[in-house]
Amino acid sequence: MFAPINVSSEFIPYVRHLTKYKKILFYAKIDGTNWYDLSDYVLKVQTSNRIELLESPAIDSAVITVKNENNAFTPTQYNDIFDPANGKLNGTPDNDYLNKTWEVKLLVEVDNGTTNTQVPIFYGWKPANAITEKHKTADIELKDLLWITTQKKPTNPLLYTSYTPDQIINDILVNRIGLDASYLDLQSLTTTWEVFIADNNKTWWQILQEIAEATGGKLTCTPNGKIAFRTRIENYTEPATAVTITADNIKNYSINNKRQYNQIKVQSEGYEIGSAPEYVIDHELQGDASIIKAGTQGTFELEYTSEYIKDPDTTVYITYYLNDTPVGTDVAFTAGSDDGNIRLDELNAYPDKLVLKITNLTTSDYTIKHIKFSAIPIKKKTELTVTKPNQTTEPDSERSFTSFYSTEAMLSNVADAVYEETTKNIKFELQLNEFYPDIFAGNLIELQLPPKGISTGKFLVYSIEHALEARKFTTTINIVEWSDVVFSIDDKTIIKATSDVQVPQDITDLEQQIQTVNGDVQDLQTQVNTIDNRTDYIDGLAPATPTGLALATINENGLSFVTASWNANTESDLLGYELAWSYDGINWNYITTSDTLVKFEVPGNIKIYVKVRAYDAESKKSNWATTQSITSAKDTTPPATPTGLTATGLFQKVLLEWNENTEPDLDSYEVQVATDSVFTQNIKTFKMNATTYTFAGNSNTTYYFRLRAVDKSGNKSGWSSSVSATTTKVYDEDLESQTLNDTVDELNALSETVDNVENYARQVTFVLNSNFEDAKGQGSLDGWHTWAGGGTVVEVSDGVGGKHAATNNDGQVWWAYSSRVPIDPNNTYIVECYARTLSGSNGVFYLAVVLFDKNGNNISGDGTWWYYPAKAVVPPSNWTRYIGLFGAGTSKPFPSNARYMSVGFILNYNGRNRKMQVQQPRIRLVMDSVYIKDAAITSAKIGNAAIQETHISDAAISTAKIKDGAITNAKIANLAVDNAKIANMDAGKITTGYLSADRIQAGSLTSDKLVVQPANSLPEGTIAYWVDSLVDVVNGIVPDGYTETNLAPYITLTSDNAPEGSVVGDLLAGNKIYAGKSIQVGNKVFIENTPEDKGRIRVNSGGVDIVKIGEDALGTGQDGILIKNGKLKLEDSSGSITFDGSFKTMQLNSLITVDVEPSSVQRIDLGIPESDNPPLLIIQAYALNGKTNGCYMIADSNVNYQASLRYSYFSNGTNWVVDLVNYQSGTYKFLIYVFTIKIT
Repeated sequence: MFAPINVSSEFIPYVRHLTKYKKILFYAKIDGTNWYDLSDYVLKVQTSNRIELLESPAIDSAVITVKNENNAFTPTQYNDIFDPANGKLNGTPDNDYLNKTWEVKLLVEVDNGTTNTQVPIFYGWKPANAITEKHKTADIELKDLLWITTQKKPTNPLLYTSYTPDQIINDILVNRIGLDASYLDLQSLTTTWEVFIADNNKTWWQILQEIAEATGGKLTCTPNGKIAFRTRIENYTEPATAVTITADNIKNYSINNKRQYNQIKVQSEGYEIGSAPEYVIDHELQGDASIIKAGTQGTFELEYTSEYIKDPDTTVYITYYLNDTPVGTDVAFTAGSDDGNIRLDELNAYPDKLVLKITNLTTSDYTIKHIKFSAIPIKKKTELTVTKPNQTTEPDSERSFTSFYSTEAMLSNVADAVYEETTKNIKFELQLNEFYPDIFAGNLIELQLPPKGISTGKFLVYSIEHALEARKFTTTINIVEWSDVVFSIDDKTIIKATSDVQVPQDITDLEQQIQTVNGDVQDLQTQVNTIDNRTDYIDGLAPATPTGLALATINENGLSFVTASWNANTESDLLGYELAWSYDGINWNYITTSDTLVKFEVPGNIKIYVKVRAYDAESKKSNWATTQSITSAKDTTPPATPTGLTATGLFQKVLLEWNENTEPDLDSYEVQVATDSVFTQNIKTFKMNATTYTFAGNSNTTYYFRLRAVDKSGNKSGWSSSVSATTTKVYDEDLESQTLNDTVDELNALSETVDNVENYARQVTFVLNSNFEDAKGQGSLDGWHTWAGGGTVVEVSDGVGGKHAATNNDGQVWWAYSSRVPIDPNNTYIVECYARTLSGSNGVFYLAVVLFDKNGNNISGDGTWWYYPAKAVVPPSNWTRYIGLFGAGTSKPFPSNARYMSVGFILNYNGRNRKMQVQQPRIRLVMDSVYIKDAAITSAKIGNAAIQETHISDAAISTAKIKDGAITNAKIANLAVDNAKIANMDAGKITTGYLSADRIQAGSLTSDKLVVQPANSLPEGTIAYWVDSLVDVVNGIVPDGYTETNLAPYITLTSDNAPEGSVVGDLLAGNKIYAGKSIQVGNKVFIENTPEDKGRIRVNSGGVDIVKIGEDALGTGQDGILIKNGKLKLEDSSGSITFDGSFKTMQLNSLITVDVEPSSVQRIDLGIPESDNPPLLIIQAYALNGKTNGCYMIADSNVNYQASLRYSYFSNGTNWVVDLVNYQSGTYKFLIYVFTIKIT
């Protein structure tokens, strides 16, 4: 049915070869404008193309497998710029091109050794979110050109009168979908449909298929980018065959001769158009819906007395009452007019219904009693039916469908065309042993297959599949007999006759059609006529940017609306305007209109951004007008009551979870808790944004919960159904460890350590693959995403957080961030990592937190990162820890719309030459209800309170699990373990403390029942001493690494058990050690009270005190620190040197702190006489305007810092002074370290 693709004969042998001479070409309009060549990424391609043949139609598709080098096709991987030539396909987060729709084309380039040619094999779209990332590859799913019609529906029913089917298809694809007319290859038809309705309950794709079926035609997409339509009912020309296929070209085949249908029935859906306008609405209104309350607006939706209408009036006649008294009778209103009592705001006459919006302008309620409205009616006619009966001996198998032709002759023609297809019962599936990219579905081919009795014949290709990869190109086709089939059976030739489908020759009918075409072609709508006229005045220029954009907002019937208006453009070829509105100025909603006023519904009490631009008949668009914003009127519609509330009891906590509300103006949730089911006792209410909440309560207590949703206008939903949960208690006989035993393997497998940080007690580490390892312990970046640059995971032997570290590639910056994790804005979090510098002299390090809203949008303050615990620092060569605290109760609380977070880092920022490494970048949750000291729980992660209803049986928690007496009386409040029964307990499980006599049955404790171990830790303030005791006699135990004669410092000395002649009794008193003379450690360290009654610490080497600290350490009565024959060096917490005294003798004279206001000078007298050597100053400046950046200045000459912070350092004739100058707009704090200097 469709003309073939023309390939020069000189290339055919090279095209057909299965393995050589070919290259796959892949082009895409990634940015929506320009074609980009992505061919080098392609690994393989599979295409599928078919036409409807008495079956359901389908969208053609293709799948391209590409190399995903450097995450080029990772949709979550963003770049610093959009640069496809260098593999940066996604662009910035604002570009986000991998997640958008592309126009695409696939070709095969064939080389004959001298020149080359290109054969198209697919043209269409890459839908949004159509990239599936795999290991080192990605699959891209493509759809044909018609796919775009599956994504849209008509806003309202559209009426076509006296249009031919191809004209309707053209209007849909060009004027409704927006495709250029050059994409179309439509067969021109002559006979019109009197009426066709494009139903707004169907997609444009369904409407197009309805048109194709009604004509017995075929609609397809060709590989060279055309949407083609053909039917044999009229004006049809048979195309040439594409190729000839013989048995030599076939690798494998299968045959099917089953007939699908044997009877056809076509029913007409005809309409009659009235000759003159009449009242199509003449309705009496009743009920409460007809009442318009004072000061409110009412909406009236009325059906016509006919199925459809055309040429509607612009006036409606309204009768309305005040109670039972008529106020206005058949008052004429047009849109926007009023009579002082009521105003007609909108009059929308759709083809199938009339919609009126009327506002009551008074303080009284009015009742709308009667409405009249006129238009030309369109009514259904008596249906015609044409049947092609079953002429076989088989049972009836009927194909029934609807057409829109109004004559029996044309319906018969459609039925003949479809019936002809039902007689085609010879079908082959051919796997070809050559490559045929020049064939597509709808082509005719010549088939010569004598082994199957077919001498020759024309066959229609109704589906075709190509598989392409390096050095392997294959084609499989499905064909069905079409015409001129010659059978060869026993040397006899049999020709199968094929009927021709002809245009009806009834002259009267033909003349009537011509008369209809010439005289009764109606425009689809008034705007279509306007569009047609305006194309005569195209000027080749884009329209001017609309001016005067103004916004207003109103609440109507509990809903919020925004009205946008602007000045009309004056271009002769103007078609209309495109209005865009948004909640955030980033993600836009679009409205196309020909008016200069648009009204749209929005959530209440939300800032709305609006912009508008104009477009003309050439599809040229103006620039966007300046964006305007307005806060929408508060609505009065509450959000839906939340659902799915569940409560799970934990130890002293209850975990709540519920389903998320979907209202766009949702603000928060209110959770209410009480200790009774009617919520009257101990009520507490909490506000939050998340859909989970952990309530902290008492143990063994039942709590009741309910919640409600609150929107941005302050409207509150009803309370949800209440739920209850009981916090876990610690049982006696029921001390079971079921839950613990079930999770032992999981706890042992986890690798994070819960430790004591920043005086916070318990912290939970989010699983972010902070170890850069997979489940097998191999280096892996799973869970990490590269934003820009590149890096890899390497194995290190000296790591502080595992054996793997992330490092940037040589000479490259590397921005990376972890997969998102949910946050609770009521919690406090720690972000931390270890970093170091391996080599290089330029480039800095960042550790940061990134925030996202509920839609996954980055809402960080600077558009990339939100919080920087480490910003533009240079880690030293040793591993250095960087840490920050954020969230509830800190200086960095979460913004209200934050829902998710990630940890991010940048290595070698500014792309210099530093090589850096990072380990264990992670985020941890701070929980202060349980104190876990000194990593008492090691190699364990307990997520979401995984230990629920804690049961501990059979002493399953041994010393390995309870360290250093971590469970003390303080941890078991109010003797929660009552009447404890501890049976069959291995004494090895009790390592500290005691059992009192009243807890042990008399005579039950014998030495054979004891397994006793010594305590290797001692009470604070005691000296340890080992005695020959019962423990030693029974077990012969001494502490590890000691003998009975070498037990210090584990000897417990008291005045009662001290060896004879010891001084323990004199030393010990009140948990203090008293000595009346020096304490000597070895032969070098002395803590002494000198004969002059001076307290001093000395370090002696070779008979010389090299360090003295304390009173008179400097001699002549001066206290301090004296270092002899040595040097003083100061380092910060990261190991960086802040002071090196190897070249000067320096004394810190003073530290001066002063705030300098904006644009001012502050003079500081250093108090050092001019006659002394000038002191060395180190000046540090910090901004007090919320920023963290600071600077250092060494005061040996005047220095500018960013041309905004300066100082002057001089003598005022008496003392040394310094002037501090601040040209910034914010206050800066200056810290001045004053050193007196003596050059040595």
